[in-house]
Amino acid sequence: MTLYNYKYRIFNHIMALVFVLLSIPLKAQENIVIISSVDSVNLRLRWSPMNYHIWEFANKYGYTLQRYTIENQKNLILEHTDYYRPLSMIEWETIADTNDRAAIVAQAMFGDNFEITNEDTTVLQVTNIAKEQDMRFSFAMLMAAQDFDIACKMGLGTMQQIEPDKRYLYRLFINASDSIVNSDTCECTVTSNDKPQQPDTLELNATYINGRIELRWSKRINEDYFVGYHIERSSDSVNYKRINKALFVPFENDEFVCDYTFSDTVENIGERYFYRIQGVNFFGEYSRYSSIAVVTTYKPITARPHITEIEDVGAGNISVTWDFPIDEQQQLEGFQILVSDYVADNYRPMSNDLSLSDTRQQTVPSVGPANYVIVAAYDKSGIEYLSMPKFIQTTDSIAPMAPKGLSGNMNNEGVVTLDWTANTEPDIAGYRVFYTTDKYMEYTNLTNKTIADNHFEYKFPLNWLNRNLYFTIIAEDLFYNYSDFSDTITIKMFDTIPPSPAVFRSYESTDSAICLKWINSTSTDLMITSLVRYSKTMTDTLLQFREEKTEFFDKSAESDIEYIYQIVTKDSSYNVSKSAEISATGKHKAREVVLNASFSNDKGGVVLKWDNSGKEQVAVAIYKSSDGDKLNLYKTIYGNAEMFIDSNVELNRTYSYRIRIRYTNGKSVMSNTISLRI
Repeated sequence: MTLYNYKYRIFNHIMALVFVLLSIPLKAQENIVIISSVDSVNLRLRWSPMNYHIWEFANKYGYTLQRYTIENQKNLILEHTDYYRPLSMIEWETIADTNDRAAIVAQAMFGDNFEITNEDTTVLQVTNIAKEQDMRFSFAMLMAAQDFDIACKMGLGTMQQIEPDKRYLYRLFINASDSIVNSDTCECTVTSNDKPQQPDTLELNATYINGRIELRWSKRINEDYFVGYHIERSSDSVNYKRINKALFVPFENDEFVCDYTFSDTVENIGERYFYRIQGVNFFGEYSRYSSIAVVTTYKPITARPHITEIEDVGAGNISVTWDFPIDEQQQLEGFQILVSDYVADNYRPMSNDLSLSDTRQQTVPSVGPANYVIVAAYDKSGIEYLSMPKFIQTTDSIAPMAPKGLSGNMNNEGVVTLDWTANTEPDIAGYRVFYTTDKYMEYTNLTNKTIADNHFEYKFPLNWLNRNLYFTIIAEDLFYNYSDFSDTITIKMFDTIPPSPAVFRSYESTDSAICLKWINSTSTDLMITSLVRYSKTMTDTLLQFREEKTEFFDKSAESDIEYIYQIVTKDSSYNVSKSAEISATGKHKAREVVLNASFSNDKGGVVLKWDNSGKEQVAVAIYKSSDGDKLNLYKTIYGNAEMFIDSNVELNRTYSYRIRIRYTNGKSVMSNTISLRI
């Protein structure tokens, strides 16, 4: 059977079915959360299970609350342990007759069917997607959040005394070891110096809209501190009266909603009203009052502006005249002219400020040859009242200003990018781009039609011989008036054409060097020219120059070695050209080897010495004669020797010597003949 057969009146805050306590940043584990509030030595603790199953389990076994003193920031001394359980069914029945919140909690905890009705609407219409267990839990937790005494009777809160300047740790858990709760312990630390957590101020704003005053305050700043609010109103800024019968609990749960709102309906027109609110936290404690929001009511506007005359006054301007009842203009903030080139949309204001409420004529710029005009009236709440659109076609002979700030560049693919400062005239239709390869010649139009953007790109061939391109632009308005040309800019073309190659004019191999003569490249953007020599074993850059050089004597060329010569030319864009190759062989005059001879008693014979100057020799043939006889081959030695000792000599005789050196290239050289008497 049903334990309580009541019909309870549901206040507007009952719509918030989600337990808002869960949104507060608490020290929590998975199943239970706990918070505290300290007033001097008086401490209030509140805790809550996180879902119906934990709540049902805790209602069966109760809670254990342990209080520890924290010494030296780390040592815990257990002071006492308390146990808490919800009231019994009989105890709830006793207080339910006089307390609506207690009746709702009792029905949620013990009722066979959870049925709560309203005179105007049923809970089923609001919670048609909620299960009964979730409804029981949500309503019970909401009642506990609104009434600290009810929370204590549900076993979800307590009040204790604490000593000044002491630090406490409270540890709470369910009195059971059943596996249904595997992490039900939660903790919080407390000192008597803890200050209540709430915003410094509550900022309240009020707006009057057609007989209804809308109050608005921050959700994001306050949602973590208050479970509900009390709203007060005054007509003299001194005597305030609460206008909400029950605690107002906002139910905006959308994370993208920034503000809470509350609507108040008033009947008196032309009066000022003063509003303030006061937040209530989960312990029933009241915050400081909010700022005062002041709003004046006024009679709703019934009229709309009506355009009576519109004309073209020249210079790109139009004059607009309209009617509006004088007896309603005191309710206006002002007027604004909106103009578009399309009747259906894209209307934009012609000024940032509103004209005065007694204004009936205004001159504004046109947006083009075709203009649709609307007069907008705004009341003191910012509500917009629009006239019907009127059409006018204008004429304009004033050209726009020449564009400014033209700049540009070309990339390595030949794409030219141009940018400039957009014109500020409201009737600008676009721009046209012109270029030339010779700034003294006529410019060519690159754009077949106007371009709306102040940015332009165009790809040019990279094989042009021109080194520079010249650009200028003009602006064009909607009436086909053209501006003067902008300043001209010069853009250097990205050069991919190699310079003309140098040409060898002549070459000659002499006894001392290989003489080279040439004609340089005729290109005008040369950066550097190099003379390169190749042989079978290495490559040498003999010369690099920027100025005009047309000949070179290669004195380092060796005889009988073939060399290849080439001139490499590089321009300022690092394009390279190479001349035709020429081949030349070193032709140096053979030099005789100088032979010296002396007698040495220490060495026991005639010492022959010669200088080979570091050349690679294969063998040395030594020729010898005595007392004027004919020279004959005496001995052959191999390798790079530069000395020989002839010990086969006799005293009182005259000896003559001469040598022939054979080199690795097959050539040979004879020395001088030298004679000495021993």
